Amino acid sequence: MMDMRDEVEQIILRSILKDGLDAVPQDYLFITKYDLKQIYFSKIEFSMHGIEIDIKSSTLEKLKKAIIEDASFPLLHDEYKKSGKSGVMQKLHNNETYYKTFLKCIRNGK
Repeated sequence: MMDMRDEVEQIILRSILKDGLDAVPQDYLFITKYDLKQIYFSKIEFSMHGIEIDIKSSTLEKLKKAIIEDASFPLLHDEYKKSGKSGVMQKLHNNETYYKTFLKCIRNGK
């Protein structure tokens, strides 16, 4: 069973797949855990020079493997029922992209 941290990470992973590197949090432990360090720091370097990069297919495959397909996010859903958007936003690092992904997941049941 997932705890709140696991649910949040699953939402972030889904957001990265949907929205690309802009959705990667500035959390060293997260980017290390999911092996995003090299591509994250490359993105920073390239963006300083005005160059955009896409997630490489090998990185996409790693992220897809880390996603739990049947996640229903019961803890985040309970927080949503209890505190509404503000409660969930607080759990999701006040990130609107993550919140939109969460809403899509609970609407679609995944």
